[in-house]
Amino acid sequence: MAYEQVMSLSPLAKMMTPRKVTVGETDIVVIRRGEEVYALEATCPHSDAPLGKGALCDDKLVCPWHKSVFYLGENSAGELLEPPSLRALKRYSVKVDHDAVWIDSQPLD
Repeated sequence: MAYEQVMSLSPLAKMMTPRKVTVGETDIVVIRRGEEVYALEATCPHSDAPLGKGALCDDKLVCPWHKSVFYLGENSAGELLEPPSLRALKRYSVKVDHDAVWIDSQPLD
């Protein structure tokens, strides 16, 4: 596993949209819900829409173009809840150390 420090944790608490970061050569969105931090692929599998411009609604991430809905939950973040996407989002391992957010460059799935 090759973790990279991508940002500070504190700004995530105030953000109402996902934050796009690059880990290695991979674009990833970082989302904080309560005490949990999620790292998911940054483009919708349906049509490559930028999920960094998506909406956060409770425990869901909504694609900005065609409204695919993905779950934000502890054990199944990125799970597809509503099409038109046909698959879940790739997930990435996250570590938080003090105020630093670290993300592994390899997907979990």
